[in-house]
Amino acid sequence: MLPSDFLEGSQSPIQLLRCMHSPSPVPSRLTPVPGKEKLETGRTTPQGKLSYRRVYVRTYRYREEEKPSTPIPQSRPSPRLFKCYWSKLPYNEGRPEVREGSSMSECCGSLYLYGGLSKMVFSDLYVLHSESQHWEPVECEGLEPDIRYGHSLVERGPNIVLFGGALNANPKRQLRECYNSVRILEPLGPAKALWKQLATTGLVVEMRRYHAAAIVGRHMLVTGGLNQKNKVLEDCAVLDLEAGRWELRSLQTGPLAICCHTAATVVEACVKVAGVDDPMLCKHSLELKQRGIYLFGGMDSQGVCCNTLRCIRPGPTGLESRNIETSGKPPAARCQHSMVFSQFANVLVLFGGKMPESKLGTAAVFKDLHVLDLTNLHWSQAIVGGHLPRARWAHSCGTLQDKIVLFGGIELSQFSSNETFILTLNASTEAPIHMRILPTLPTTRTKSADRVKVKHRTYLL
Repeated sequence: MLPSDFLEGSQSPIQLLRCMHSPSPVPSRLTPVPGKEKLETGRTTPQGKLSYRRVYVRTYRYREEEKPSTPIPQSRPSPRLFKCYWSKLPYNEGRPEVREGSSMSECCGSLYLYGGLSKMVFSDLYVLHSESQHWEPVECEGLEPDIRYGHSLVERGPNIVLFGGALNANPKRQLRECYNSVRILEPLGPAKALWKQLATTGLVVEMRRYHAAAIVGRHMLVTGGLNQKNKVLEDCAVLDLEAGRWELRSLQTGPLAICCHTAATVVEACVKVAGVDDPMLCKHSLELKQRGIYLFGGMDSQGVCCNTLRCIRPGPTGLESRNIETSGKPPAARCQHSMVFSQFANVLVLFGGKMPESKLGTAAVFKDLHVLDLTNLHWSQAIVGGHLPRARWAHSCGTLQDKIVLFGGIELSQFSSNETFILTLNASTEAPIHMRILPTLPTTRTKSADRVKVKHRTYLL
């Protein structure tokens, strides 16, 4: 209760109301709570009594932040900018002759090239050493394969697997003879190797050329290609390299009729070699957005090229092929191009190719270089400089440690020279203020013997 002399003193009821503290503006993050009244001691009256006044005290508390109705969009990381530099290897007498339709594969720190087609169909084997960067013919032992082109050459641990390919046309039978045999190449030294033939059982795989092959663990996957009667194949065969058994696998999304396309295995090194499913067991685990066997481009049975990027992965009931959704500007539709996986930069590098003449337009040969960042699946056209190679198709391309090697192919009206190009890929996360193309160094004129004109190309598509 208030004292009896509460109003006795110098303060009147009007003055008492004026003494009340009016609430101040409420901050946005504060919310008021019910106020409380309390008595404070005032001044002493002339009669010697204490006066009291009533004070209204308002308190505040922090309120919880209300969640927005719509989620805040997260900023995407900026795409990487890739700067590439082309250089040419110095001339040496041991380099291969000019050719198309050959295949490359890295093994034991060196790059091997086999087969191809020029004035004749080749069956020779060359090796490019990473230290000396010189080509050298390989002395082969064992059961050497026959001449061929349009085959596949895939690395598996310390060995290389050769499959398929074709030789000269047979005018009497009106077809182009192809192979379906499997050979194993085992390097024995710097310039020495042993060929072995793998005895296979199970399904009899149709003979083919211009197919695509990739290896994961102990299995090799072969898709598409052309048979001996120039028919586009739509099967998907899997070979167990340890048991030597072929099996025909059906894709859940339906058959894939395609030829002259490319394939690359995008997994960690331990998964590719030993088939380990746990990436944590790898010494260098990659930040891959999607692992699997990537397929790009190619030509269908109607002779139409595509620029679809697919990924083949094991599904619940079999293999499944999915179209990959990418950002950026994808490469144009093409066939007989090259695509390799660089584990050092975590990218897919695509170069060259052609688009055959069709009702939609004239034929085109490409010399552009596209890079797919596998961390965010973003296509970007690299900034290139140096000794730029000419537009070509049916060339061979492979990785040599952190470099990419390009050799051979066909230009518009002639075979490409037998010069070897080396691509150095440096990725930068920050785009420069002034993006410019590196200066092109002067190139020497090639000898006439290095180029062979194409005549009566009846063996082409």
